[in-house]
Amino acid sequence: MAQSFPAFILMAGETLDLHVCSSIDARDAVALVYFCGGDEKACVVQPCSLALSQYQMHIGPLGRAACVEVPYMSIATWGIARASAAVVKCFTRVQQQAEEEAARVGAGASAGPCAVAPLLSAAAAAASPHTTRQRYADPQPALYVVTLQSKHVWQHRLVVQSERLLKNIQAHLVMTHCIARISDLPAFSVAEELRKETEKKQQKQQKQQQQQQQQQQQQQQHDVGTGADANSLAAMWTSDFGWNVYSAQRDFARQLCIDPSLPAMEVATEAAVHAGRIGVQKDLRPWFSLVDLREEGRDTHRGGRMADHLYTSSPTYPDVFLLPKHVDRELLLRAMAARSRARVPAVSYVCLRTGAVLARSSQPLMRSPHLGADSDVCHALVNTGYAPHHALPRCAASPLATTTAATTAPRGAAAVGDARPVRPPSLFDDDDDGAGGDEQPVHAARDAIAGSDRATTPPAGATQMSSDATAAAEAGATARVLLVADCRPQMTAAGNAQLGGGYESGSCYTFCQTSFFDIDNIFGVTKAFEKLRGMVARYQGNTAETTFLRRLYDSDWLAIIQRVLACAVAAAQSLQGGVSCLVHCTDGWDRTSQCTALTMLLLDPHYRTIVGFCTLVEKEFCSFGHKFAERAGHQLPGRTTVSTHSGVASSDTEQHNGSGAPRLDTSPIFLHFVDAVYQVWRQYPTCFEFTPALLAHLSDVVYSCLYGTFVCNGEQERRLEGVRLRTVSVWTDVLRRTQREKRGEVALCFVNERYDAATAWRFIAQRRGCSSSSSSCSGGGGAPAAAAALHDFVLLPNVSSKRLVFWEQLYTREDADHYLTFNPNVREPTTTRVVSWGPQFDRYLEAEIESACDERARELPSLVALEDVMGGEAATRAAAAAATSATAKSAWCVYDAVNCFHCFKPFGMWSTKTQCVVCRQYFCSDCNVHDCMAQQY
Repeated sequence: MAQSFPAFILMAGETLDLHVCSSIDARDAVALVYFCGGDEKACVVQPCSLALSQYQMHIGPLGRAACVEVPYMSIATWGIARASAAVVKCFTRVQQQAEEEAARVGAGASAGPCAVAPLLSAAAAAASPHTTRQRYADPQPALYVVTLQSKHVWQHRLVVQSERLLKNIQAHLVMTHCIARISDLPAFSVAEELRKETEKKQQKQQKQQQQQQQQQQQQQQHDVGTGADANSLAAMWTSDFGWNVYSAQRDFARQLCIDPSLPAMEVATEAAVHAGRIGVQKDLRPWFSLVDLREEGRDTHRGGRMADHLYTSSPTYPDVFLLPKHVDRELLLRAMAARSRARVPAVSYVCLRTGAVLARSSQPLMRSPHLGADSDVCHALVNTGYAPHHALPRCAASPLATTTAATTAPRGAAAVGDARPVRPPSLFDDDDDGAGGDEQPVHAARDAIAGSDRATTPPAGATQMSSDATAAAEAGATARVLLVADCRPQMTAAGNAQLGGGYESGSCYTFCQTSFFDIDNIFGVTKAFEKLRGMVARYQGNTAETTFLRRLYDSDWLAIIQRVLACAVAAAQSLQGGVSCLVHCTDGWDRTSQCTALTMLLLDPHYRTIVGFCTLVEKEFCSFGHKFAERAGHQLPGRTTVSTHSGVASSDTEQHNGSGAPRLDTSPIFLHFVDAVYQVWRQYPTCFEFTPALLAHLSDVVYSCLYGTFVCNGEQERRLEGVRLRTVSVWTDVLRRTQREKRGEVALCFVNERYDAATAWRFIAQRRGCSSSSSSCSGGGGAPAAAAALHDFVLLPNVSSKRLVFWEQLYTREDADHYLTFNPNVREPTTTRVVSWGPQFDRYLEAEIESACDERARELPSLVALEDVMGGEAATRAAAAAATSATAKSAWCVYDAVNCFHCFKPFGMWSTKTQCVVCRQYFCSDCNVHDCMAQQY
């Protein structure tokens, strides 16, 4: 059976500028080369096809089922050098084997598994037998090795002998890395081409609309779910709803009450609490409110600043986030000056069963004069029990207490001295006597979290169910303590205190119990990733290597994942015990996002569905300001300039270099998080609706810049740069692919057919006023659903080193042993079937998509209006200024300083090299006079 090259699968609007499908013995042949071991003497050559488009490079290894897609933006460094003697020898030997195999096929012999396919297709091979190639009259052309180091762990080496093809590859790489603006990224052109294709499809569908309406009633009877599925999901194929898959209103309404369809009470009353309508396990919406930073507070002045500066004072935060209701805007504005980057504590998750909250922030600025305001915000997070007076908004005119006595005094003592400034009533203990002091909350918190070492972990597939939820909530309310999960090592936090930062300590934070989890910062993760990348590149092939596990241990990649998981487990246990938890690191956008997202993944089965996981990443990473552009290495100037408030910036502990330009630090933080999710998935494979294929896909997409989801450094920047309007969200394609897989239209890839949907729905249905055995949700009252005790479906993975593994399917995906042990008769099975989790569960997941489509339609007019404003004269001046600047080109592009850009001759010890001022490439003394490549192509 003759092998063939895989087909090129193109995106919408993607066109091929050049493609090569030649056999290995042709002049324009291309092959992949792999070096086995540390030395580059032993190598493997695999013939492949090659295609170059405007977005990415398609590499099709011979005999493989699919091409390797390498987006140009995902390439960190690249270089071209002459092939070594070992590569030339191996390439020549493969050519000779191909000639001999082709001769046997032409003579009528049976083709072996190593037979080389002809130029175009298998049909052409049957029509014209392959003949032995004629020897070149001129000398054998020189071989070149094109090395493509991706921002992921993989490294691709292409052997090219055609200089014409080599120049084309070089031109595509050069032009891509000369992108100077955010608007020049491929995500914008991909979205434009997709819109054009969508318009063409809509025109064709309009002609067939009448026929579809006639057949609609018959099709609804056979569709999965309820009879309205076909109509309700029609908008998802034309709307880019992925941008609205996360909505703060929808997400927190689901968390805060049993039945979000019931109207929320503005103020908690004694009658409603005693009647069982509101409270823990029922409805907590009266105690929380969404803070909109875009609202103007015209009547509020503080230090000469208007309250409408909240949005510009914290540009890395979402415009809407959750806080307790008695934290007003004045208090929030003052607290911003006491946190690094103005990232005040914001609620990410509320445990409805116990009333405890999971919050996130950056480190406190311990030298700030507004530390008392930050202490008030932190104390508002403490699970003090949900009494009616806790829901009252804080009076703006009441002074703030900053003394230790006012912080810890009981309620009765507060009413005695009128001259002493007092805190709001919700911040005091309800105990009649003040017995116990401050040690009881501290010990209660320690017993609640117990640390990751003493925690007992259930076996894989088990769940943690509380039989007495009321007792757990009362225990958390008695503790009166806030667990602070500081992701940093304690010495690092203490060192930051010398620079103005620090952690929650001192008289203002007596109610806080701080635990340090020793998670490395971005530099430690980058160092571990470089070791992992070198290890993957070194151990190629199927030779016996004895040092792989030792090098894996020395890389510390799994050790850092272990500490992240330990922090997430401790936070989940804290919320289950009724103790609120505040997670932060230094700036609160790297390690904090990892830990809070993992904690929510462990606590809530909703986030373990595909649509829920998309919501989780969009919320904790994209919305809360994880710096995707900088961490993924595609930071580019835009048409807007976002700066923090001067008071916060001057107090920040981050140091910049003397040139005034901030240093851009790349680090695979999101890949690290994805690997941590995989470790949890591996222990509980039936508790997730998605497979590791979705995680691997996201780890690729974050570097490709083909979607706008991971472009820019925050929600505000994406909106102002037009990314949210003019690009496509990756969640749109993921959820569309998911629906097609469930309908049986394509093979299962993202959908986990082993998913235990019945168990998950039994817990998710509680939050919707439903019963797992009932046929429909409760309608008006909601009392029957609230009568039953609320249970949680919590995963507590074992974080022991023996349970953490190397993700072989991802990191060795491009390893040479896949070709050395290739057998064309062994194929991975593909499953295509209709998947349903039950009518109610399917309808619940589809309702999330419907809501996202509706919100996208409502948001579009405001985005269009904003684009008209930002595309005016101010944007034109900013673009002109950036175009004339010498640093307008991408600062992250790395140029090859080892080999000449024109003749590929390596620079020796005594060689002289010159860097072109136009294209920034290096040339030898023989090629220093040239026409710039950027002008030629």
